Amino acid sequence: LQELETRSMEISETYLTEIRGFEVLTFLPRMLDKGEKRKWLYTHKSGRQVKTEVTITSVHNSKKELTGYLAIAVDISQEEATKKWNEDLLNELIRFKEGLDHAALVSMTDPKGRITFANKNFIETSGYQYEELFLKHHRIIKSRRHPPAFYKQMWDTISSGKIWTGEVCNLAKDGSEYWVTSVIVPFKDKNNKITHYLSIRHDITQEKQATHRAIKASKAKSEFLANM
Repeated sequence: LQELETRSMEISETYLTEIRGFEVLTFLPRMLDKGEKRKWLYTHKSGRQVKTEVTITSVHNSKKELTGYLAIAVDISQEEATKKWNEDLLNELIRFKEGLDHAALVSMTDPKGRITFANKNFIETSGYQYEELFLKHHRIIKSRRHPPAFYKQMWDTISSGKIWTGEVCNLAKDGSEYWVTSVIVPFKDKNNKITHYLSIRHDITQEKQATHRAIKASKAKSEFLANM
């Protein structure tokens, strides 16, 4: 009833005449001589409301005289529920991305290892502009800390479709090193073919430096005591 009342006011204001009751459904199909399609709520016998898409058209005889109306209603409640679920999921993913961008260094590459996306944290930590990173191979930030076998094991893991995790020392544009914990996730299409890699990293440079200082201090203390 609320829908009918609202629609009645809309049509009445548009055509400057009072349209009420059954006329709300038939006025436009009759006046415009074409069907009108809109969404209506139907009430099931149980009291449950069902979302439908209703098309109402005017029916004429061979003399073009109006003989009635044809209404076709299609239940779209499932489609509407799916649409809402998708919208809610998209909003959750957007919030998840915002949180991830705030807390981590995120990048994405194509199957060949060329960078196709880098977030703000990645750019700020690496010192490169986005334009300098786009479609460049990820080795652009590779340091000399790790042996070739380290990178081979990483590549063998992700290219086989498995997730790789570990600590990596990268090289910033200015030549400084920074350490990260890294998770690299392969993404596949429906044919099980890898389409891209997503890398999520957390900067642990300060923790590494603190550990190095602690080890150095402990070693110096041990040497001092040994000399004593």
